[in-house]
Amino acid sequence: MAHHATVERSALPEDQGSVVALGDDSVAVFRIGEVVTVYRNHCPHRGGPIGEGLVVGGVVTCPWHGNKFDVASGRCVSDPELPALSRARFRIDGDRIVIEG
Repeated sequence: MAHHATVERSALPEDQGSVVALGDDSVAVFRIGEVVTVYRNHCPHRGGPIGEGLVVGGVVTCPWHGNKFDVASGRCVSDPELPALSRARFRIDGDRIVIEG
């Protein structure tokens, strides 16, 4: 069964992640300016909660082991050997961000 979550873009803090529940899992939602990106809330290194990481200059740092990811692309900028963050499907409907799981 597919899960959906909705969050208001205007409620998202700018330049930091927000963790949103999606069924038994969660996603990390980032708003950098007016650009929104949504990833599974798992760092590809060891599964750390990437949505809880510090965001500086469009780069989020995993709170568990310090790996750094470009928020726009999901690519790891501190270790190019690591896979990118896993994008989650979402759409924007006015101020609402509808996340599909």
